[in-house]
Amino acid sequence: RPSRNLTFVFAGIFGAMVSGAAAASDWRILSIDESVALGNAELRIGEDGSLSGTTGCNRFTGQGNHAEDVLTISAPFATTHMACVGPVIDAQEQALLALFQGAVSVAYDPYLEQLTLNANDHIALLEPVSDGAADGMPAVFEAATVVVSGISGSLNMRSESTTSSEVVARLRLGSAHANLGCERKEDRDWCRLSLEDGAVGWAAAEFLSPLTLGVRAKGGNQDRIGRLTCSDQNGEKAGLCEYGSAVEGDHAIVSVFVDDSAPAVLHFRSGEFDPMASFGPFAAAEGEPQTLENRVRINFQGYWLEVPMTAVQP
Repeated sequence: RPSRNLTFVFAGIFGAMVSGAAAASDWRILSIDESVALGNAELRIGEDGSLSGTTGCNRFTGQGNHAEDVLTISAPFATTHMACVGPVIDAQEQALLALFQGAVSVAYDPYLEQLTLNANDHIALLEPVSDGAADGMPAVFEAATVVVSGISGSLNMRSESTTSSEVVARLRLGSAHANLGCERKEDRDWCRLSLEDGAVGWAAAEFLSPLTLGVRAKGGNQDRIGRLTCSDQNGEKAGLCEYGSAVEGDHAIVSVFVDDSAPAVLHFRSGEFDPMASFGPFAAAEGEPQTLENRVRINFQGYWLEVPMTAVQP
């Protein structure tokens, strides 16, 4: 890994968050306590810190304030009072309402664009709602290739789409496999996988992710590498930061290595900087990006990053 020519630290990029939300955004709840979320459970985060959505059964509203990677819920959520059909969806609702109380730990994965909420012995994983997900189906259902993720150890691949069927293979974390199709069942979603040795079987979909550009970039599979200009807001401590970019169609992810900690991860779509995808729902770039002759200049938390257009073009 190349040396870093810039010595100042960008810890503020991820550590100093604004109160409330940077912009309104909609999130699908993928799983709760490692079980796939049912009933199109969603969360909307408002610009004013308001929270609303559905547990998969009842709708809810509330208010939160975010600071230092913690979302503080000011009061119990107000909910509708429809009877949930079945014990599974009822348990899901109770877990979600229990999670959204008091101080909720927030973590955003800028590569996968996934938000993790953790509180009161409950964990929820969320992803942004997109046009392609309007049917309520997880993105993994449409993926030709999937990656094992979100599990410690190995993932059981079974002969049938049930937890009681025979284990025909154990899949290591991070391994990629051909997806032959997924199906939705009451307890969880399953995907039928094909391995390189010809074995075929079923694996729980909540532990599979599409082999997306983010997965590729997070694994260090870059299409371009180079150096870009980076400095503080006064033009001091200027130097060159090394970067790698992964590009697929009109989507580019640029990883900027400013020190030995986690890189700054910048998303671009159709050549335009995407702050929501880059920093999540609770942080934002400061001011509008500046488009120069052959680069985009981004000011975030008092630092300038000058990303060359060649890094984000197909």
